[in-house]
Amino acid sequence: MTDQKKINLIFKKCSNLYSAIDDLNKYKFITDENSYYKATVSIDVIKDTQNAIEEYLNIDEINFKNRSTLFIYGVLQSIYCQQDGILSLYQSLIDNKYKYLSELDNYQLIETVRKIRNDIVGHPTNRNNGKAFHYLTKGNNSKTEFTYGSFKPKLLVTRVNLLEIIEQQSTYTIELLNNALILIDNKISQHKKKFRNNKMASLKDEFESTRSLFSESIFAEDKPLLDMGIDLLKKDIEKLKKETEKRYMSVLPEIDDFINIANHIISRFSKWSKYGSLYGNKDAEAFYYCLKYKLNELYGFLESIDEEFNS
Repeated sequence: MTDQKKINLIFKKCSNLYSAIDDLNKYKFITDENSYYKATVSIDVIKDTQNAIEEYLNIDEINFKNRSTLFIYGVLQSIYCQQDGILSLYQSLIDNKYKYLSELDNYQLIETVRKIRNDIVGHPTNRNNGKAFHYLTKGNNSKTEFTYGSFKPKLLVTRVNLLEIIEQQSTYTIELLNNALILIDNKISQHKKKFRNNKMASLKDEFESTRSLFSESIFAEDKPLLDMGIDLLKKDIEKLKKETEKRYMSVLPEIDDFINIANHIISRFSKWSKYGSLYGNKDAEAFYYCLKYKLNELYGFLESIDEEFNS
């Protein structure tokens, strides 16, 4: 895979992860704002650092000589931050059990890169509790390779193939982002699986039984029947909310809309029942037909939820 194809794939995976965050939030896996913000910022950092790495790769070798120290510091810091972003992404979206980068796959690459970065960018004058000191050598460094010296206390010279590290980092980033998407998909699939034999559409029978009480009471002017219907509709609504909240982070807008209208209908029927004003009440008939219409809308939406959880 070419460098450009890898870069494009990293950005594509990041875009997919933004959508995955929305799905995790929708299905109750992100329960606090901090995790949400940490996840989105982590993806931003992965993308921003990838942009920085790409900028480094596009530097003209002629211009590199004049600012080699700045460029080398910058690309190492970018790779380092990208690895931090990946760890934070796993912590916020996959499992908080991830505490260290060593718990992720391919740690050997991470360890190598972080050691080099810490030696010459992070703490060059105080490594290993003041027992090691590092400096970037001058003269022969290029965009592809550089050398740095270390006193431990004897002088040790390390040659770093920077393009090889960048290529390995790109492969590593793609693998971990892809793995994150797979793990997220598995979490969501397991969540959906819990409800495949518990259909939202099964609530239709209860709502229809309740609706029939409204119909009979209005046209038969039966107050006790209407009161029974009002109580049952309240219970049906409460059950609808609970079943929705088991599946999603919050009540969906379509269901919330139904509940608000149904509660208004309940309020009006309760008033008519209290004052015995059902006889010849055209408003009561209109509200009943509104309830019937909104229930039919609801049934269609409940079926779409079941389809979603069967996917």
